[in-house]
Amino acid sequence: MLEEHLKNGKNVAMLDKKRFTEYLNENGIPFSEAKISTYIRREKNPQPDLMIGGKRYWKKESCKKYILEKLEKRV
Repeated sequence: MLEEHLKNGKNVAMLDKKRFTEYLNENGIPFSEAKISTYIRREKNPQPDLMIGGKRYWKKESCKKYILEKLEKRV
């Protein structure tokens, strides 16, 4: 099952909202889950690459691209 696979470790190709938040923080973009939720509603975050039962998932590559965009704006 995809959700069980997502819970196992950091080398996962798809990230749920919690893991996306952690990934942002690990890479120098301070975000909380609440902030991610707000950004999703305002369409400031990348749109999910996959939705299963209302739960959002992003490809790790989409997250990396978003991080690079955020870091470029800081410069």
